[in-house]
Amino acid sequence: MDAWLGGDLGTLYRWDGSNWNEQASGTAMATVHIRGASSSKVWAIKSNSSIWFWNGTTWTAGSAYSSNNRLWFSSDKEGWVYGGSSAYRWNGTMWSYDGSSTPALWSQSSTNAWSINSGDIYRFDGMRWSSAW
Repeated sequence: MDAWLGGDLGTLYRWDGSNWNEQASGTAMATVHIRGASSSKVWAIKSNSSIWFWNGTTWTAGSAYSSNNRLWFSSDKEGWVYGGSSAYRWNGTMWSYDGSSTPALWSQSSTNAWSINSGDIYRFDGMRWSSAW
């Protein structure tokens, strides 16, 4: 099982089950959040809100999403980037704008995600967000 640590100046370390090994991150930007679905599908958000992807061998730069600094993945085909003024959803192929704003999000599957914003709880059913209570 892999594990990752990120830090300032682009520093990244990967646990291979026995040792921590430094990995080239491709950037000097600090890593603020890392989530993975498998050893060859890992996403990281850098301090400039850019998303980077690990394919099992190298990190490559993806898109930048203004003020978003959190990731959540329930599988390699279901993920979210959030934490700022908007949220984006990963469907296994591409990111799409979700339109919601949330500081906290949890997802179990493509049809069951939960978020909280200003004390209100919302549920995503795969199509839309609705007030849970």
